[in-house]
Amino acid sequence: MKKENLLSEIAKFLEIDRCNLNDKYDLKGHSIDSLVVISIIAAVDIIYSVRVQGCEIDKCETVGDIFSLIDLKLKAL
Repeated sequence: MKKENLLSEIAKFLEIDRCNLNDKYDLKGHSIDSLVVISIIAAVDIIYSVRVQGCEIDKCETVGDIFSLIDLKLKAL
């Protein structure tokens, strides 16, 4: 459920249809500005209660990379 919520939020931020978004979705092929990065950071914090940094989001090449980052953060708690 959390993953689905975050995917829906990311789709809104990227202004794409949710059905087009999956773990393999290429973020580098999409222009992601600082507002989108901040929005993703806030959504991750609200949905998963973990903090990620903008530079960490910038390194994510796919949506799946964002979820891998979240998993790493959750395991460190």
